[in-house]
Amino acid sequence: MEDSEYGGIRAAVSTLSRASGSADWAVGSTKVIASVSGPVSDRRDETAGPAVVEVVVVPSTGVAATAEQLLGEQIAGVVRPLILRERHPRTVIQVVVQIVQEGEARGSRTMALAAGINAAVLALVDGGVPLRTTVAACSVVVGAEGEVVNPTRAQLDRMDVRATHTVAYEMADGECGRLAHVASAGVFSADELAGSLATATAACARASAAMRQAVAA
Repeated sequence: MEDSEYGGIRAAVSTLSRASGSADWAVGSTKVIASVSGPVSDRRDETAGPAVVEVVVVPSTGVAATAEQLLGEQIAGVVRPLILRERHPRTVIQVVVQIVQEGEARGSRTMALAAGINAAVLALVDGGVPLRTTVAACSVVVGAEGEVVNPTRAQLDRMDVRATHTVAYEMADGECGRLAHVASAGVFSADELAGSLATATAACARASAAMRQAVAA
């Protein structure tokens, strides 16, 4: 396993030996580790339904609370449609996202959400879980001075933040395709949101390139 750095993103795969797949993802001042277990038999499911996908988020300190549960549901909502779940009926695929370093103030989770999505996707790829496609995510933070993509904690502390957007695109041949997810907070117009989504395409393409480089390393 070797670290890959691309455009300020630091990524690595197969970082946990006991997991089916795992990945580190660091950008700005945020770092997360994702691990994948499964598919394993789901004894709770008496039907021949497709694999169940669970995402658990573990905070950097303390125990998981409502914020981590919501974050896990958001990540699951992005990665679940990517997985060819029908190939593994009556099984569970569990993704655990450990936040190693918080890169934003308490109450904000745009950086953690983007990093968690990227780490989860990379861990699924590392674990050989069959996917329909991949996605890549980034965070766009809007302040009085303009937009900053994947800011550091120091940058955020200096900004008068007006809006945040966590954006994920499906990727095809290194280019952004369908918008897979957007989570926004703050005050913004429809035109401003469209501008931030356009800004995110280049950042998501860089994230996708970092994933490919990490897998190839």
